[in-house]
Order: sequence, then structure tokens, then C-alpha cells
Amino acid sequence: MTQGKENPYSDIAMTVRPGGSDAQVRLRKALTELLATHSLSDIPVKTLCSAAAVARTTFYYYYDNVDQVLSEVEDDLIYDLIHLNDKLMDRRLISAEDLLFSSATYSFVEENRETFLTLLVRYPDPRFIEKWKVGAKYHLWERLFSQGRAPDNAAFLLEMASALTVSAHTWFLQNPGEGPEREELPKSIASFLQMLEQEY
Repeated sequence: MTQGKENPYSDIAMTVRPGGSDAQVRLRKALTELLATHSLSDIPVKTLCSAAAVARTTFYYYYDNVDQVLSEVEDDLIYDLIHLNDKLMDRRLISAEDLLFSSATYSFVEENRETFLTLLVRYPDPRFIEKWKVGAKYHLWERLFSQGRAPDNAAFLLEMASALTVSAHTWFLQNPGEGPEREELPKSIASFLQMLEQEY
């Protein structure tokens, strides 16, 4: 067991919502739409600005390159995912019913279905996937190990749990209407958390 170690994933909680100027919002929206059919390397600034109806001079006022716009798309989603799941850190929420607040995450993914489909399926974005996994690890660390009970294999356990979270959402996006009901997933997560809590 590792005693008294601070949450190594806490930096993700400092994610801030990106700027909300009209031009920035249009650029982020246009980029997610273009990524549905193009790789990032195939989207030059000129194409993005044309799709967003934003002047290139305005683009360069905010950004140096298109990847910076993608980073904002990622952080916009991560900010909401972090705050939607803050309750996961409360160890008093231990039953499947208590953890049904996770349905807020599923609703958020569904509300932003096209963007998640793009970043997880059409144009798999490793940076976004890693940010989401780190967010899940942050919450789970606080819930399971914040009292100094982290086992030596904590990083491995959290990698499994966070990968399961992202993979499950990806599967549901790729296979709508198939497999188990999405409402069953929070119960599975609850069972997994209870198993870990009994162990640690």
C-alpha cells in the first residue's frame, strides 16, 4: 500500500471551459463537422475559416494552428464530463441506485452524439480519449484512495476502470440499439466500485 499520496490526476480538474466568442464557437463547431469526413491534417486554416465563416485574421487572433481549436473542442467536453461526475468522489454513494447519477453522463454523450462519434469513432482522437480517462481516474482515485490506502497497483486498476468507461461509451455509439440497456452500465460500475472498496 502507498500511504498519504496526493491524487496524481488532479491537474485534469483544472480544465477550464474554452473562450466563448462567437468566432471561437463557430470555429469549434465547424471543426467537429469537418472531422466527420476529414483527418485533422487535411483541414487547413483556410478550409476551416471558410466553413466557419470566420476571417483568417480572426482565426490567428485566437490560434496558431487548427490543432489548438481541436484542443478547445476536447476541453469543452472534458470540463462538462468532470463536473457531471464529481459525485463519484463521494464514498457514501455506494449502491447501484445511488450511482444512477451517471445517467447524466450518458445523456450528455447523447446530446453531443455527433461530436463524440467524431472524436471516438470517425476520427479517433487519442488526446481526447486520454483526457477523458484521466478525468475518470481523478474521480476514482478520490473515491477509493484519497485516505492514503492506494495499493501498489492503483494505476493499473484505474487504467482498467477508465478504459472500460470510454470503451463502453464508444461501443454504444457504434452499436445503437444493440447489446445491454445503457441503464445497466451504472449498475455494473457500482458493482465494480463496491468490489474495489471492499478490497481497499
